[in-house]
Amino acid sequence: MVRRCGGAQVRASRRGFTLLELLVVLTLLAITAAAAVPAFLADSARGAERDAATALASALTRVRDGARSSAAPATLILSPTDARLWLVWRDSTVTEQLPLAPGIALAAARTDRIECRFEPAGTATPFDVTVHGHVSVPVHVEAWSGDITIGDGAPL
Repeated sequence: MVRRCGGAQVRASRRGFTLLELLVVLTLLAITAAAAVPAFLADSARGAERDAATALASALTRVRDGARSSAAPATLILSPTDARLWLVWRDSTVTEQLPLAPGIALAAARTDRIECRFEPAGTATPFDVTVHGHVSVPVHVEAWSGDITIGDGAPL
């Protein structure tokens, strides 16, 4: 649109976007969302297993630290079938329940009860449990050092 202003022609500035520009932007957003949504869904599916493994590793860490601070052995007993824990220090026992989301289960070599005993010097009974769901996340206690690892092997 051209307007005359004092004898000179001035081109009026257009406001807004054309329909074609809006369609291009919406198409790019749709392509980006289509690529990103599966990654977010896979990450959330992994989260429940990782949360359960982290809760188990946290209980193991408390028992290990209890053995080191009290200078007496401490034991964690796990029942994989119902995800119950017994944390035993000297003369006290604490019972806990692991928070398992629906569809998440624990797997171990033994199905009744598994023990992990931590000595004050740092050694431990070997311990291997896998949290199963959409993905599997292993929890491991190293016998010689008492190091606790989840999945990727990074010590806690």
